[in-house]
Amino acid sequence: MRILEPTQTTIEPLGKVDHALAMALLEDFSLTYTKIGKQLGCSREYVRQIDIKRRHDTGQQRKVLRKIDKLRRWWQAVPFYMEAAKRGLELGLIGSKLELLVNGKSVRCGVGCWHFIKHKNYLHVHRPYSEAEIFVWHLADTGKYLILPSHLANFKSTCFSLEENNENKRRGAYSVQHHYRQYIDAWHVFQNQAAG
Repeated sequence: MRILEPTQTTIEPLGKVDHALAMALLEDFSLTYTKIGKQLGCSREYVRQIDIKRRHDTGQQRKVLRKIDKLRRWWQAVPFYMEAAKRGLELGLIGSKLELLVNGKSVRCGVGCWHFIKHKNYLHVHRPYSEAEIFVWHLADTGKYLILPSHLANFKSTCFSLEENNENKRRGAYSVQHHYRQYIDAWHVFQNQAAG
């Protein structure tokens, strides 16, 4: 029977590691331990141990921080997020690529699509299955947003025209007045929600 020797608790690198560079690289949560180890010339395990000593936490916490950082970078490329930030709204992450906090209220985001029916463009939007206090749809090719409070988004999907109705046209879908048009770029919804 063979008895195994106890292993070392710290894995030493082959060469000398620049700890200042290691600390700087560890601040960038987009880098993995493996990538940092390759730049420093040591193993990922040694980098993990440096990180634990530096922050007194586990690698799992870094994994969570990397996920949050990745999500933040994803949202910063979304036009609605950029427009809301430009307007000075308070933004927060919930942990999803579809939902975020705007002025402390949960917001679900989606994309509206256009349908050309009988010489007229209609906007078609689907309501997300999960609940939120405000729903936002990016209107493709316009740079505008349909921003609805949840009590007005009581549909599974809907289709409407952004053009004003003509009284001379026949009755039916052409003459229906939709309140949705009033909520195109209705950024005041966030201000009212924040004040209320």
